[in-house]
Amino acid sequence: MVSFKKTQKGTVTIFEGKDKTKEGTTLLARPPLTGPERILVSLSENLTQLSSWSTQIRCKLSHPGDTSIAQDPDFKALVLLSSTHDDSATPDPFTLLGHQIRAGEVQWNTLKGIGELPFVAGYWEWTEDILSRHGTFLKGMRMYDAVFASLFTYDRHPSVLRAFLECWCSSTNSMHTSIGEVSISLWDLQNIGGLPIAGQFYDEVVPSAKEFSSKNPDGSPALPPTCQYLFLAYHRLCKGSKGVVKISAWVDFWFKGASKHEKPVKKAKWNKTMRQEDTFNPSGKIPSIQARKVSEEEVFDRLGIEKTMQEKTYLAAFLAAWLCKFMLPLENATVMRPGVFRIASKMAKGEVFCLAAPILASIYRGLNETISSSDPATGNVVFPAHYLYGWLAEYFRTHFCTPGELNRPLMVKYSGQGGARHFDDLEVQALFRSCKGVVLHHLAMKLPQRERRVDDSPSPNVHNLEYLISIRSCYLTLRCEGYLVIEPYAPHRFSRQFGFQQHLPGQLKKGVRDGTLSDVMNHWRSYKRYNTGAAVTLPGRDNLRKFSITKAYDDWWLKVYSDPFSNDSSALKSKKRAVSPRDNSSKVQRRKPNSHDSGTLHRPQQLETPKRAEVEDRLSSERNSDRYWKHIARDKDKSLPPVNPLTVAGTPLDGFRSSSQPHLCEEQKYSNLEATDEPQGSNDSIQGPSSLDLAIKMGQQKKKMDEITCPTPHLSAGDGPSHLPLSSFGKGVTPPSSNPVSRRAVPSIVTVFDTGSTILSARRIAASVLDDKIKSVLGKTPFEKVASLRPKLQEIYDELSTLRLDYSPLQTQIEKYIQHVADYVSMKTNFASGITMEEKARRLAGVDQHLTDAQALNGQATQRAQTFRFELNGIDAKRVKLKRELGLLDLQAKKLKESIDGVDAERVQNDQAITTLQAERATVEATEVMERADMEATYNLERLLKSEQEDIQNLAWLP
Repeated sequence: MVSFKKTQKGTVTIFEGKDKTKEGTTLLARPPLTGPERILVSLSENLTQLSSWSTQIRCKLSHPGDTSIAQDPDFKALVLLSSTHDDSATPDPFTLLGHQIRAGEVQWNTLKGIGELPFVAGYWEWTEDILSRHGTFLKGMRMYDAVFASLFTYDRHPSVLRAFLECWCSSTNSMHTSIGEVSISLWDLQNIGGLPIAGQFYDEVVPSAKEFSSKNPDGSPALPPTCQYLFLAYHRLCKGSKGVVKISAWVDFWFKGASKHEKPVKKAKWNKTMRQEDTFNPSGKIPSIQARKVSEEEVFDRLGIEKTMQEKTYLAAFLAAWLCKFMLPLENATVMRPGVFRIASKMAKGEVFCLAAPILASIYRGLNETISSSDPATGNVVFPAHYLYGWLAEYFRTHFCTPGELNRPLMVKYSGQGGARHFDDLEVQALFRSCKGVVLHHLAMKLPQRERRVDDSPSPNVHNLEYLISIRSCYLTLRCEGYLVIEPYAPHRFSRQFGFQQHLPGQLKKGVRDGTLSDVMNHWRSYKRYNTGAAVTLPGRDNLRKFSITKAYDDWWLKVYSDPFSNDSSALKSKKRAVSPRDNSSKVQRRKPNSHDSGTLHRPQQLETPKRAEVEDRLSSERNSDRYWKHIARDKDKSLPPVNPLTVAGTPLDGFRSSSQPHLCEEQKYSNLEATDEPQGSNDSIQGPSSLDLAIKMGQQKKKMDEITCPTPHLSAGDGPSHLPLSSFGKGVTPPSSNPVSRRAVPSIVTVFDTGSTILSARRIAASVLDDKIKSVLGKTPFEKVASLRPKLQEIYDELSTLRLDYSPLQTQIEKYIQHVADYVSMKTNFASGITMEEKARRLAGVDQHLTDAQALNGQATQRAQTFRFELNGIDAKRVKLKRELGLLDLQAKKLKESIDGVDAERVQNDQAITTLQAERATVEATEVMERADMEATYNLERLLKSEQEDIQNLAWLP
């Protein structure tokens, strides 16, 4: 039993039991903006809306960052409009944090854990228990993915976070790159974090004592009974915690299950090529529902929770911790906020709340406060940064993907310890500067063709409504007790993420960042509006093209953008964009990015080297040590003697590096081995200059070398053996110096030249190159195209035969492989329409799971329908009662009408009397006025007449 009392103005005190003389817990209560006890705020009718949120303009299109290209002068570009920006205004060049750092105004210190959530023992186990018991309910509420995402940790690399903050612009709430603006959208948060975009207003306040006893218009309690139990538990925990309840204490109070997950250990180092095997996170497999033990039910008995309210209270208690820890960590991510109890109880009851808007507002505000700080690395600003890390991973591939089937919501793919890729500062700056390989529209709603839609439905589809809200400009709001946040949301500034062509954004009309409760409520009303009659044309696949910006936008961005990573202070003053790695003027050659690479997004192509040649092994280690893109690495192992190239007519053999040519460019080193980049996919494995052809040329060069070397029985002292490999010398024989001067000054000490060993070594090297190229191409060629390699393989066999080596084992194995591949392709063709038993079982299991979920949802819908029918029956009963009352009112109305008619008749008679009296009054007014003497004379005369009248009456004149 719990009671609430208003002890002083603006507070509510929680008492356990009816005795209010005991010590209670006093909290600051604030008036809500929703519910029967909401305060009345001044609402504006001039909500910012447009009749159309998109338009078509005929213009030239450009490629981002390349002003030399302009195409489609008559293309009808589809651009997104904004109701919060002035199109005629043109802003000045933007100043970013990166500019301030390069100018020396701000400096980075050691970056602390911005956005890293603290580990809470038992929270993961509690989450798994909630998802098993209430998974179907949460799916129906569109909250399952968002809760599931809290089951993991999210990593971030300091270099990535620093570079991102240096590119973030607080005045536009977007990230500035050389190709334009990009940002986190509401639609991104739904896909990445599973957050609902539509729903009720997130109003986080402690209720007043009056609200606990108030009723909704339908007679139901304004606050669910579960809310009182949450405050009772909070009151008990406050007794021994000095008024502050930790999330860990809250979890320990409610969840009494077994502990299975330990605290993740801090990773020792970062990996560039692959994630560490152990993520120290739960597996993501939700266990089946387990019967509660007696110890797990004690919490319900201690709080006196009714049997019918136990599950809802248990769910509401978890959602309260989930909101404080994962969804909206504010100020202190380790403390429970009692204001969440009101929302958590309503969620457990079945009410859906809009979560994307307040979370995005919190992210925007957190980023803006961080970059405006004199020390951005302190990490004092708390906001849900794990959604930012998921966004960076999804768009910029800053994280490794988690192996397995964890893919919903998208941020789960990048979860776990060691999930962030390693980037040095230059690599991540190049990544954010150019956005190379980033597909901005990959999460957009993709339609076959342009489609015009009108917001004219009184009950729109939730999916369509949420997408419409995502592309409308507005102000995002967050209310948490006395903490009010208002942040502009301008999707037209990064409309390419929705498939629109990017056009001039204009300037924000009102930079509203703070306001009153009235402002918060008005912006929320503008955010959630539907059935407005506004139209929008959604882009089709013809808009998803390379030339995604207008020429006007490209020219404008060239003027206002300045590279935040450039040390040249004149870049900002001259308003010129720094050269990006994408520009043709760059001297560093880069290969085409491969989406299947396991390393960083722009990791260099690893060159394949023969495995059986000692010299090639050493050259392979030299090639791959400290190489960035195609720059040549410096020799690290100075203790090893240099390897001299085997030359033919004075030209070094391809693939070998001379110690006298340490700066030979990569293209010259491998000009014959690899004339072009290796194929980037299985479909290209036999297209273009084939590796087999290159290997054949290699073998032909070896053949020429044999022809030159074989007739030479010995070498003179003047020639010297400086161009022979180390393997050409016998044991104990020291090769001469590679210095030409020393060769002339010191006579040769070679007494025996083993030509047979030299020739055999050269043949082995050539055969090794051919062998590795064959295996490489076979490994990359799709099964369907293996048979087409036979002619080229025969050429290789012919080359091997000239080397006088037995290649029959290789040929036999390859032919056996090709035959097996042919059998496989034939079987695959015959059974293309069928599936394996395992695949069938897997699909059936998936369908059964979906069927189970659908049936559960159907059961839930049936239950809700029954509830609605019960409410409808109640309404029908009320309707009958109201009809009866209506009959009585009709009878009373009839009587009143009759009374009115009687009064009207009486009024008519009164009118007639009034008319008569008015006439009489007029007559009286027209009578002359007599003097008093005249009146007395008249009176005397009247008496005289009466006397004479009596005399006449008394006269007896008859005899």
